[in-house]
Amino acid sequence: MKSVTRAITLTRQLSSFSRKREVKLQEVDCNILISNMRQMLDRLVRKNIVLKDELTSESTLVMAHPGELEQVIMNLSINAWDAMPDGGKFIIRTMVVHLPFPQPGPESRLLPGTYIMIQVSDTGCGMDRETIAHAFEPLFTTKKEGEGTGLGLSIVYGNIIGIGGYIDIDSTPGEGTTFRILLPRLKKTSGE
Repeated sequence: MKSVTRAITLTRQLSSFSRKREVKLQEVDCNILISNMRQMLDRLVRKNIVLKDELTSESTLVMAHPGELEQVIMNLSINAWDAMPDGGKFIIRTMVVHLPFPQPGPESRLLPGTYIMIQVSDTGCGMDRETIAHAFEPLFTTKKEGEGTGLGLSIVYGNIIGIGGYIDIDSTPGEGTTFRILLPRLKKTSGE
């Protein structure tokens, strides 16, 4: 039965990954989305992991597909928990970041402006440089055979890039990992 469940999950992930579809974006408040997910995350996280959120008091409105942004948070959460088999700390943060000029390197696609940063951090096993270099590639996994499909982070990457965002990884083996997501911030429309 476990094999059937894995096959169904893999089929859904492959379908989601391979489908190039037009996604209808809408205003999403990242803080509200994360707060609404908190109860589910609390139920799913193992007891030996401390779950914490640190959400900015500033507006966190972005244009996104709420279901896909939830999928991003969930995939990153599951990866973080898997990286902490002996327990640890898991933190989701939001903050407002101002980029005054074009960024060098991989971030060069980000225009100057104001962004919402979502950080998903753990105190798990961390990743080496080689793992980081391949982390977003389809079918790449560090999990044992039968435990991972290698599609979770590919889907995360595709969802974030698809809405004009950026994602990167900061990690130290033995200390933990932080995924940083930057999404263009929407200006408040009414009642500013």
